[in-house]
Amino acid sequence: MSLPVTLGVGQVSIYGAGSIQSIINTGENSPIRYGIVNQMNSQYGTVAIGDSVMYNVNDIVAPVFYIDTPFYVLPEDKVIAIEDAVITPP
Repeated sequence: MSLPVTLGVGQVSIYGAGSIQSIINTGENSPIRYGIVNQMNSQYGTVAIGDSVMYNVNDIVAPVFYIDTPFYVLPEDKVIAIEDAVITPP
């Protein structure tokens, strides 16, 4: 599910909370969060829909709720890191 809007160029929408690799933030009051990119408006983006990303909540430009789900819109260039895919051991 994504927001029923067209995002501005260079914007991404992130939902969910948590890291796919179970990375834990050690700072009690740290603004660093993880979520999944579920929508974007970028022809040549550095992230893709479905990527698990790290971001700073202070960079969110539009926190919104849609169907009881929080979504956070922020500039794509404010994404701090993209998690590697989960690789299961043999």
